[in-house]
Amino acid sequence: MVKVCECCGHPLPTLEVQLGLTPRQRDIFNALQKAGQRGLGMEELIHKVYLQEADGGPVTVSNVMCVQKIKMKDKLAAFGMQITSTLGHGAIWKLEKL
Repeated sequence: MVKVCECCGHPLPTLEVQLGLTPRQRDIFNALQKAGQRGLGMEELIHKVYLQEADGGPVTVSNVMCVQKIKMKDKLAAFGMQITSTLGHGAIWKLEKL
């Protein structure tokens, strides 16, 4: 069962969730968790995840992020969480309870 914030209902991270993720997936998870209910736009998420990379990440970084989201789906579902996103330009990504 996922732990949620009593005030806003936002999923709270646990060590078990993060242990099952790759380092890049942990970066995505942590950025979305810190953003809370507001979520993050794709550009802001990319900036937070690839901040330490001198070249800013791969050329097809938005595709890489979408693939990582798919790979994280089952891992997060096991803890009652999911990453949702709106469609189109300006899409917002959020970490939410299933």
